[in-house]
Amino acid sequence: FGHGIFYYPLWFLSDFLKLSPSNQSFLYYFIFLSGSFWSFYYGLGFYAKDGKEKNLKYKILFSLLYSFNIYTFYNFYYTWGYSPFLFLYVLIPVIFGATYKYFSVSKKIDWKTLCVLGIFFFLSNIANGNLPFFISLNILLALFIFLLYFIRAVHLSFIDYIKRAVLYYFVYFLSVFWTVVPQIAEMLEIARGFKAKETIFDLEAWIIWQAVRFPNPFFI
Repeated sequence: FGHGIFYYPLWFLSDFLKLSPSNQSFLYYFIFLSGSFWSFYYGLGFYAKDGKEKNLKYKILFSLLYSFNIYTFYNFYYTWGYSPFLFLYVLIPVIFGATYKYFSVSKKIDWKTLCVLGIFFFLSNIANGNLPFFISLNILLALFIFLLYFIRAVHLSFIDYIKRAVLYYFVYFLSVFWTVVPQIAEMLEIARGFKAKETIFDLEAWIIWQAVRFPNPFFI
């Protein structure tokens, strides 16, 4: 279901502008790269202690590096480049930046940031069509939230911090349940098939196929 959030706007825009297939490819690449830039740029803003623009050139430099690098170029060289799953790359900076700000407020809950997170979590449904993307993001977020309690002087008791985390995940669940829950049911059905030996699945071969050697990410 989440793919509709991604494909329908692109389809309407392409149809309205009467874009050719090659122009549509350029549009997709432009959205991915520009979205990555602005996501990283505004994501860094969540870590600032005040609203003033400081070290603007460094923000622009790091945002450009996040957008234009060997990973983003390779995505479009390979067939994965036109998959909606990779849109999560665009959202990661603002998700983690807003998460940092939400858990760094000392006293009152930052409802504005929580609403912003709800929007970003909703957009992350685009990548949730591939459940490992959802699981990986949650593992990283959980570790990030756990470490924030120790590295940030939030002046909150552990119980209050847990309450804030529960509210955080409640908003997260409301934003993504409509794409994640149906897949869980499907995964359980597949698991029952494996248990009943209705499906042949070679786990060892699958692990070897998915394995990656150290030079591979550098395309050596």
